[in-house]
Amino acid sequence: MSESSTSIAAAPTICPRAQPRRRSRFFAVIAAIQLAIVLTGFAPTLYMRGYFQAPQLPQHLSFHGLVLTAWFALLLLQTGLVDRRMRWHRSLGWLGAAVAVGVVVTSALAAVRTLEHPRMQFPMELPQPLGAELLEQKSAGFFNTSALILIFTVLITAAVLQRHKPAVHKRLMLIASAAIVSAAAFRWTFLLAGLGVPADISFAIGGRAGIVVSLILIATVAIHDKLTLRRVLPATVWGAGVTVALYLLVFQLRSTHMALAWVAQVMRGAG
Repeated sequence: MSESSTSIAAAPTICPRAQPRRRSRFFAVIAAIQLAIVLTGFAPTLYMRGYFQAPQLPQHLSFHGLVLTAWFALLLLQTGLVDRRMRWHRSLGWLGAAVAVGVVVTSALAAVRTLEHPRMQFPMELPQPLGAELLEQKSAGFFNTSALILIFTVLITAAVLQRHKPAVHKRLMLIASAAIVSAAAFRWTFLLAGLGVPADISFAIGGRAGIVVSLILIATVAIHDKLTLRRVLPATVWGAGVTVALYLLVFQLRSTHMALAWVAQVMRGAG
């Protein structure tokens, strides 16, 4: 056998599966990081409430936390199955769709109920806002959550419609999840406070983490594209663009006269 034919025969055995495994590990690692953020974020008020001396959560918030955790656990499971058990991955996709609907519904309910009830009194010594400051805080919380719900809904819907294109599908799923994980990252505020970090520092870190963590996760997907494919895929650009555009749009609405008036009406009706 000639030297050239030997090289051709050996070529398929060099690393035919290395690249798919490398991609799979990346998406699985990012999914695992997101699940870890959720578990640590909800630990002080849900999973380790007794240790952190947190008050009893309303039932709808407990259910919301469990549904959100289920979504990220399923995301991690699905990223592990996609290159190994495609049949199972597709079967679990229907369960994922149901959990995604649950995330949207429970998040919307949590946002509205936050307007109707006082803030949960976690054991932290911070001044309680009153009057106009309270109204602005309630409006900010509601519209921030609404922005995340809208982003998640748009991107998950697009991901489902593009499920026949794996590269597009998994990027949109990951970016959609990265957007809503910011809600759990914000709750590091309570984790840090429960571990003895001063309340003002805890709120400063938690408030910034809610935005920064999501942006870092989304940027990581773009960097991964550039390093492995030498270009950022349109799905990544589109997903990141939708995330930033919708968040900025809703962010601008929260301080408008109409938004503040509506929030005040809901609060008066609940009172």
